Amino acid sequence: MDRLDDAVIDFLRSTLLAPKRIETLMTPLMTHREDWADRRRQHVVELRAQVDEAERKLRNLYEAVENDMLASTDRMFKERIAQLSTRREQAETEADRVEAMVIRTGPMLSMQDVIRMAKDARMRFQTAGKPPRQIIRTLLQRVEVVGKDEARVEGSRDGLLKAIASTTGNRAIMTAGAGGLSWHLAAREGMEDAYVFCVAM
Repeated sequence: MDRLDDAVIDFLRSTLLAPKRIETLMTPLMTHREDWADRRRQHVVELRAQVDEAERKLRNLYEAVENDMLASTDRMFKERIAQLSTRREQAETEADRVEAMVIRTGPMLSMQDVIRMAKDARMRFQTAGKPPRQIIRTLLQRVEVVGKDEARVEGSRDGLLKAIASTTGNRAIMTAGAGGLSWHLAAREGMEDAYVFCVAM
């Protein structure tokens, strides 16, 4: 067991938490996070444009009534007012909902932020001697001996990010992940969260 523990701890210190490795592992998650936020912001812009367009058409209708070009008692006028009012309210409600969703994801993490947290976590490992098993389990979801001199470690990018944040005391990321974005949303688009490494014992 000591051989396994030593091999896993050495793997964490020398490989998993190394800046280049962290960048390779986290780039898909960070890229997806940025793309997700950009798409939502663009959607908000489009919805706000729909609100403006509906308001413009409503103003035109009311101006037509004021200029005696249209009767306010006209059935078509009332139906059109109702349609445009509903469209405006729905677009405004949806825009507020999507905007709030983006805000709830928290501040955008840069790769430099993630690498800095990983460096801090790595330094804690290097200066702490043998770290508690609980910390190791947060960084690696599964450790399995697959041979006399080899073990396999498994984890997830989302879990790794939260674990790094936990080790460095970043509570906002501990609870929100990559800016609040759960990886299962990325998985729907065919992105793989899990990673696997073989570790020599």
